[in-house]
Amino acid sequence: MVNLVIMTINYSKHLSNNAPLLVEAPAGLKADVKYIFSVTNTVPDCIDPTEYSKAAVTAINDNSLSFGPYPPPQGFEPLRELLVGSLLKNRQITCDTEDIIITDGAGGALKMLVNAFISSNDVVIAEDFTYLGTLKMLLEKGAEVVHSEIDENGLIPEKLDQRISSLISENKKPKFILTIPVYQNPTGITLSLDRRHELLKIAEKYEIPIIENESYADFRIDGPPLPPSIKSLDTKDLVIYISSFTKLLGCSLRVGFMVAPQEVLSNLEARRPSHLTVVTVYEYLKNHYENHAKKVQSLLKERRDRMVLELKKHLPEAEFTIPNGGMMLWVKMPEKINSWEILDDAVAHDVKYNPGGVFRSKRDQNNYFRLTYSHNNPDEISEGIRILASVFKKHLDS
Repeated sequence: MVNLVIMTINYSKHLSNNAPLLVEAPAGLKADVKYIFSVTNTVPDCIDPTEYSKAAVTAINDNSLSFGPYPPPQGFEPLRELLVGSLLKNRQITCDTEDIIITDGAGGALKMLVNAFISSNDVVIAEDFTYLGTLKMLLEKGAEVVHSEIDENGLIPEKLDQRISSLISENKKPKFILTIPVYQNPTGITLSLDRRHELLKIAEKYEIPIIENESYADFRIDGPPLPPSIKSLDTKDLVIYISSFTKLLGCSLRVGFMVAPQEVLSNLEARRPSHLTVVTVYEYLKNHYENHAKKVQSLLKERRDRMVLELKKHLPEAEFTIPNGGMMLWVKMPEKINSWEILDDAVAHDVKYNPGGVFRSKRDQNNYFRLTYSHNNPDEISEGIRILASVFKKHLDS
């Protein structure tokens, strides 16, 4: 016999005044489909159950005593020591373990900063299109996200300077400049070296900190070497640096980190991942980091090249540049196309992508859309792009 429960309390009336604001998003993004071109998932073929299991067993056997107490406030020190070395080698960042905090992915690091420093009506500068997860956090908090123009070399310094000057004249000085300077999400653009220097000059001129999110720096596929991180060029503590192992090792693992001045770290409410997960990630990375990254890069190249081939063949109306790394293509369509409205039609055909508007605070510019190529294998990418092209062609011809 099933007991029926009759609700007598309306819990919506008990919500905090600080509950997140509602942010508009297409319902189709939550759909369960075969061809997932909407999420930068970890490449499935790179998840090695045998080696992950060995790392987990070693983590438990060698660190069991550390599971009793709460973990250190800034996270497992051996992982922070590993990061000190890898950041210097790969991104030219000089730091100590005390400058690093282990976080619940890059998203967790950003959430900590938003909670600590952003209030309703605060202004944050971001690129013309910016990562939908961070944008959602800011909009939910009631922040005003102001987009600044980009081109093929990233943020345009002159436009950024003008935008900040104009905002200050309106008594709306930005709290932060938010940038994803390597294989930017969603555009795939990498900020040039000279513009990194210019960005630092602007940040110093107006005394506005930079949040540098380099979550895709491990995914260089081809092209020239990456320029040094903005953090490595910073001599004035202007830059808060964020990155993650989430995309590299597994999105469900949720292990990221932040490098920041103590004045920032001391004001954060920690969002720590599972200590066992952190120790397991450390045990795996200390033996496999470089080889694992190379394998991911190779598989991403195969997937990227297949998606480019199929788009050129089946949707010639699409304009895009081929990124040298990362997990996504940024596509521009003719003005008549509204990718937000077309998404439901695509989902009905078992395909989903990200409309351009989800990367904009005003939910506009929907003749753009983002396609990710990390989740599906090359043959599935071919099938999915053919289907998606037929959906878009129907709307182009209507």
